[in-house]
Amino acid sequence: DVYSPVAAHLAKGDHLVDVGPQVGDVVRLSNPQPTLEPDGIHGLVVALDGPFGNLVTNVDRELLAGLGYRLGDIVRVRVGEAVFEVPYAATFGAVEVGRALLFVDSRGLVSLAINQGNFAREHAIVPPAPLLISRPAVR
Repeated sequence: DVYSPVAAHLAKGDHLVDVGPQVGDVVRLSNPQPTLEPDGIHGLVVALDGPFGNLVTNVDRELLAGLGYRLGDIVRVRVGEAVFEVPYAATFGAVEVGRALLFVDSRGLVSLAINQGNFAREHAIVPPAPLLISRPAVR
């Protein structure tokens, strides 16, 4: 990250040519987008939420809503080769301590967590990891 240090130098009054060496080879990272397929949403676990071990995905609230899930529904999710069936909840308090849940985080992204636990550590998940949120069973 070159932006923060450069901004700090400029904010303290340094001249642009004095903030550091010229950056030559900029690497552009791919930003894969989730897709809606016949079997559900294919996306990625893109990050962990700090020390809590929540899995942050690249699936947003609107795409999840397109599958028709409602709060309280059980959602079948595959992360890598592991399959989980977890409730779709609005808050951690909607599930017992130690239980997993799927929720929409403050960024509007679908996340997986364990109430007062660490989902990533418990299931040995390291981003990036492929994700499938299955379509709900016919009601």
